[in-house]
Amino acid sequence: MYEIAAAHRAADAVAGPMLEALWRDPRRAILEDGIVCLVCGRVFRHLTNTHLAHHDLTSEGYKQRFGYNGGRSLMAHAVRRMHADNAVRRGLAQMIRRRPIVADPALRSRGGTRLRAREEWLSRRDAGRRPGVRPPRDASGRFAAAPTVVAVS
Repeated sequence: MYEIAAAHRAADAVAGPMLEALWRDPRRAILEDGIVCLVCGRVFRHLTNTHLAHHDLTSEGYKQRFGYNGGRSLMAHAVRRMHADNAVRRGLAQMIRRRPIVADPALRSRGGTRLRAREEWLSRRDAGRRPGVRPPRDASGRFAAAPTVVAVS
């Protein structure tokens, strides 16, 4: 594992093979206490539009360029948890009245389907690699009945 956290503590920019590894899997750029800018390699608590403007990007353009989901917050995990806790404490969820599937006719016409970003594709791929117990299948590929266990007394 690359020492991204060490680079953050030393106030250095992540560069070279570390940055290339993060380009391949951008989920790893979001750390507990920082997020690595995949353009310049610097580590921040938030990737703000002000910083991204130095790279001629917006947050939406950055997410598309590096394959993040559109709803991904560009902030450290600890900062995100702090914001979520504050929102729960203030009851912000009850104040939200807009539902995207109802408000956006284009989304409604697609039946709620959406484009999947690289981040989601990577997560789904990793979930498929996790070892687990799969149900038995017969020769034709259909699910076979699980063998029953009979207790002998």
